[in-house]
Amino acid sequence: MINTFNAPDVADISGFSAEENEQFVEMRRAYGVRVDRGWGLNYQATADGIMLDNRPDYARYFYEGLRTFRTRLEPTNTEFNNPVQLTITSFQHLPMYILYGWETGIYNEFRHLQSRGLSKAQLMELVMFAQLQAGMRGLQLVYNAVGKYLPDWRESVQFALEFHPEFYKWHRARWEVIFQKLPKQTAPYVMIRQHMLTNNREALREAVLLGRAWGITREWMALAFATTAYYTGFEALYAAYDAVHDILQSMS
Repeated sequence: MINTFNAPDVADISGFSAEENEQFVEMRRAYGVRVDRGWGLNYQATADGIMLDNRPDYARYFYEGLRTFRTRLEPTNTEFNNPVQLTITSFQHLPMYILYGWETGIYNEFRHLQSRGLSKAQLMELVMFAQLQAGMRGLQLVYNAVGKYLPDWRESVQFALEFHPEFYKWHRARWEVIFQKLPKQTAPYVMIRQHMLTNNREALREAVLLGRAWGITREWMALAFATTAYYTGFEALYAAYDAVHDILQSMS
């Protein structure tokens, strides 16, 4: 049997006096400070402030309304675990914010889902699904919002080898099996573009070393750097110089 719930009669709701609303405002402000400190985000202190400073009564109804999502799941015996509820809700939030173009929301959901234990690969699945509607604009918005934070999810080869070598074996197997029709040199050549865009010096050096080992000439590598700089500007070449100048110089 599906339980139904009626909308409340606002006139009969208790606990919404001016004093109680003020207590609520102070609680929300304190919560915002905790979130800001933990995630480096000003969302709770800025957007919330529009309501809390000017219409605390509306803010109270707004947040009480959010609670109804949880209170409906529990009486219907659907879900009792609050983190599960919040996580599933964010599965919709992240693609929506990508489609809307709200970079603050994208950042917020990345950090929230990371705190819930989602891997970068899982987050990228949500991003790719959102891209079906949001297009390249959506991916650019994700880059603007969290591009510089993505290394937080970066898989360390050394860590994997030491603590979970089985995982590393299968991760490497997936990497090596991708290119079957294109030559294997495609991988390091594309990596040069990818890592110039992210300014990842360590990964850029790895790409050039791999390309050299697989027979890519210095001229082809120089072309990869130059064509990328055409789109990024010469700023990206600073990282390239730091990372691979000695390798390229040693190649004939």
